[in-house]
Amino acid sequence: MNPDAPVLRENLERSVDQQKNLLNKYLSVLKDILTDFQQARFNTYIDS
Repeated sequence: MNPDAPVLRENLERSVDQQKNLLNKYLSVLKDILTDFQQARFNTYIDS
């Protein structure tokens, strides 16, 4: 077994976790944008 394997594995897991965190942040921002957009459309509909 490669003596570096545990370190490589740890780095890979950390990298995957960072990717997941970024994806979750991105999705939550996207959701906020969509929610704002829908809210704006709703307000426009109400005002007209």
